Amino acid sequence: MLGATSSGLFALQAICVLFGIVVGHILILSSKFLHEYPEDYLWGGLRSIPYFAAAVVTTELLFGALVILPLLMRLLLRGSVPVAQSLFIAAAAGALTTAIPSSFEKFLSAILPMGRLNSTAARSLFRLLVWLQQITHQQVGRSAQRLLQKDNIDWNFQRPGQWNCGLTAQQAGRVTRIVYEVHKREIAEKRRNPKFLDHYKDIYPGYKFYLVAKHLGRRAVREILHHPPAFPWDGKERRHKEASCGKTRRIGDDPRIRQAVGNGTDIIHDYREGRQKSA
Repeated sequence: MLGATSSGLFALQAICVLFGIVVGHILILSSKFLHEYPEDYLWGGLRSIPYFAAAVVTTELLFGALVILPLLMRLLLRGSVPVAQSLFIAAAAGALTTAIPSSFEKFLSAILPMGRLNSTAARSLFRLLVWLQQITHQQVGRSAQRLLQKDNIDWNFQRPGQWNCGLTAQQAGRVTRIVYEVHKREIAEKRRNPKFLDHYKDIYPGYKFYLVAKHLGRRAVREILHHPPAFPWDGKERRHKEASCGKTRRIGDDPRIRQAVGNGTDIIHDYREGRQKSA
């Protein structure tokens, strides 16, 4: 009876360790990639590498349940342990397993109450864990970027699929320009770079697609490209011409664009003031 109770408690602790691992990865991936990729691109990239994800979670579960959890139980608790408290510590052990630094390996021999063979096995498991975590994080970023590139190609070349809406490549490029014009002020403010307001010369629609997709997210950009907003410009490439004074007219100087996009924001004002002073 006691053995059954112990095995049942260990199973519950393992589930809590797994829960902590999932929460830890959500926090780590969000802090590492959400500034660059929206959620749907990030999780789309994660779904494209299921074997890497399964391998790293399995290794973290073994390391968290067999190494980190006993260590925390010994350091934080004395004597009998309440079940609820042990489950909370198990979840903390899972979260900690996802964030342990590589330098932790140096202290394994000193802090683990194990024999030489077990300590060596723990260090080997830890090295495998660190390697798998690094590879998985790299693969998540690469997969998200590949998914973004695929969507860009599918839209601009109107390949069959969910990005196709019966346009020519030229028409798709014009729609991309219009959508970028609508959202360029938000993009410039979010990236804290007013130069994005002047992205009209020698900037191809494919690059604008990247900026808009990273700003809005996959579902939102697909929806707005399929149903573009009303705008006082058809997106043609040669709308901007040389002015009589020899300077290229900027998009922000077009009154129709100012009316459609918005005018008078601090970032636009500061940028123009800086340009005038430098001139």
